[in-house]
Amino acid sequence: MKPTQKLILIILVLTLTIIFIVGCAPKQTTYGKPIPTDAKITKVSAVLANIEKYSKEESVIEGVIGSMCPAGGYFFLQDETGQIFVYNHPTNIYISAKPGTKVKVMGKVWSTKQGIMFVGDGVSY
Repeated sequence: MKPTQKLILIILVLTLTIIFIVGCAPKQTTYGKPIPTDAKITKVSAVLANIEKYSKEESVIEGVIGSMCPAGGYFFLQDETGQIFVYNHPTNIYISAKPGTKVKVMGKVWSTKQGIMFVGDGVSY
């Protein structure tokens, strides 16, 4: 094989490798409002400890989905500090993630007769 043919072959292999890596990179899925990339993540324990504050201001929580509604309208989110019920029906967000998926949720806390819930305006994973 001639040196120019080797060079062309190497360039072709590198190009295809790069295309494969970029094309197979995981894509972020977002439902509802986009969550700013620089958003501060609030721990679930902090939200539960100050319900009044987080019912008035939007915050972002992050954790893993535990059990969830098969239609994706609500789920339990767990981080290393606790667990909270995430209810997306009021904002018409229905996600296709599965239990065990790491998610970020932007929204506010609601305190109802049924208990404390975090109502998401935006969900990404």
